Amino acid sequence: MWHYSTGSFYYEGVNSFLKNFSDVKIVFFEDLSTRPQQTLKEICTFLNVDNGFNFDTNIKFSQSGKAKNILIKTLTKRDGLLGYMRLLVLKFIPRSLLQKISSNWIEKENTPLFPSSISN
Repeated sequence: MWHYSTGSFYYEGVNSFLKNFSDVKIVFFEDLSTRPQQTLKEICTFLNVDNGFNFDTNIKFSQSGKAKNILIKTLTKRDGLLGYMRLLVLKFIPRSLLQKISSNWIEKENTPLFPSSISN
């Protein structure tokens, strides 16, 4: 349904850009993760915009995790009536407040950026 496997094949898309545009900047996720300020300044320079802006890279959006119990897992579903109620809550309550509240309910998973199974 989400086409995860085909979405990870970048060659055709990147190659098409390289063939059709004279100036292409490729940004790696690892660069954004390990040196975000420098990478964002490089992007600004490439786009020919002021690179003096100080980006706040401390805010992390949509960090994944798993519910600590079945009740929280049920309440955080994105489908059916509960999914609709979730959208209403997100519309009226600031995300920053929801993140503070949910930090006690969601257990963050520590997933390596590059799993050892694919690095060999």
